[in-house]
Amino acid sequence: GDAEEAAFWRRVMREGGRRQEPGDFERAVALLRRRNAIARTLEFARVYADSARAAIAKVGGEPALAAALMDLPDFVLERAY
Repeated sequence: GDAEEAAFWRRVMREGGRRQEPGDFERAVALLRRRNAIARTLEFARVYADSARAAIAKVGGEPALAAALMDLPDFVLERAY
């Protein structure tokens, strides 16, 4: 991003939302889309989910608990809220 984008994010994020202005939400969404930020973030999260599954598989233990824990990363990634 450029200096103007950085200043925008500082104003709306770091200052606790006290300086948000009309149109800021729309601008934020447009910037996120332009940078493909949501898809890139989900891809990054999938890498962590794979690591979590690998760690869970090594622990073993109660099969029902292990199965529930193995499902948890997918639940987090696929939820709609």
